[in-house]
Amino acid sequence: VDLSQGLRTEVNKTLGATDLQYIDSSCDDLLDRIGCHLVFLPSGAKLQAPLQTAPGGLVFGMLVYGGVGRYKLLKSGKTKRKAGERVERQIPNVRNNAWL
Repeated sequence: VDLSQGLRTEVNKTLGATDLQYIDSSCDDLLDRIGCHLVFLPSGAKLQAPLQTAPGGLVFGMLVYGGVGRYKLLKSGKTKRKAGERVERQIPNVRNNAWL
């Protein structure tokens, strides 16, 4: 999804020089890394693989309808385990906050 010039302007207003130093990036490089992916799943379906980002990246999600289980997948050596598992449900006519 191409980001609108309006969003780019807002990012430029929000970011300061110190923020860019923390992530060792220029504003143009950061804007090129920002993206949007829409994932639609039928009821009861699961992702085939976890959502992954580059180091320093974030994944935000918005539940529009139904419910979803969410958890962090922790790796320790060769062992993987789920942590912080919980179920989010969308109540009709109530806006859910975005979650990370």
